Amino acid sequence: MEISAKRGKGRPEGAKVDNQRPEALKAFAARLQQARMAAGLSQKEVALACGAASRQTYQSWEYGRQWPSARYVEPICRTLNISADWLLGLHLTTGYG
Repeated sequence: MEISAKRGKGRPEGAKVDNQRPEALKAFAARLQQARMAAGLSQKEVALACGAASRQTYQSWEYGRQWPSARYVEPICRTLNISADWLLGLHLTTGYG
């Protein structure tokens, strides 16, 4: 399939857009919500602690609408006392070490 050089809505004309959320993003969102709830914090508290622009920005991560920028992963993990490996699905345990 050839993709035209014309652009429409930020992508080449004819380019497929997958509206399904990737499984990894869904798993990330579920872990993020699980960790926040286990810590007894609100979305707003975590957003403020990790430096997110707003609660809505944090909420988009927790609902699996988008990935956080890499700069937020460490502050999220420190705030929730979890490992980045667990949050990203690379390890089965939540804590450090």
